[in-house]
Amino acid sequence: ERQRSGVTLVEILIVTVVITLMAAVSFPVYKIIQQREKEKRLKKILNEVRSAIGCRKSALSNRDFVDGYRTFVRNYGLTHINDQASRTYFLRAINRDGYGYPGTIGSLTSPTMFSFEAPIGDGASITIVINRKFMRPRNTADGLPPHPFQSWNPNVAWIKVLKNGHIIDIKSEGAGMALDGSLTDDW
Repeated sequence: ERQRSGVTLVEILIVTVVITLMAAVSFPVYKIIQQREKEKRLKKILNEVRSAIGCRKSALSNRDFVDGYRTFVRNYGLTHINDQASRTYFLRAINRDGYGYPGTIGSLTSPTMFSFEAPIGDGASITIVINRKFMRPRNTADGLPPHPFQSWNPNVAWIKVLKNGHIIDIKSEGAGMALDGSLTDDW
């Protein structure tokens, strides 16, 4: 009797089918995990930029936990204005005219000092001096991190929501439907 060595063609086919089935089952799971990570990254970037712009407050507290651009401008103005009428005018002006919001993303990341004039009533104004960064600078043209969905969809973009030429919010556009069924454009 002759001894056989090696594997038969049937054994090779069975192993190939098993490996193919394992790959077919694991690929959708991998894509879901990948999309979940991109969604987390998108939410993190949106929260970081929004906190740098306006400073989010806890729903359970009156305290500002992060000193964002808007809070910095408000607090700076209020500490340098003495009379109540001018303070009230200043607070209304920064809300109405957008003085409390940055003009560019670069003004959130710039380490250099700059200033601007904000009205306090009766033709008077106060010079607001910004001398700090509100978020980490990025090596991109607009100062924002690359969009997490850029590799999947080249048409995604960051949209700056403006009020009187000042950035009041940032949104993602074109990333599509999230795993939870919501539109990422609405985040």
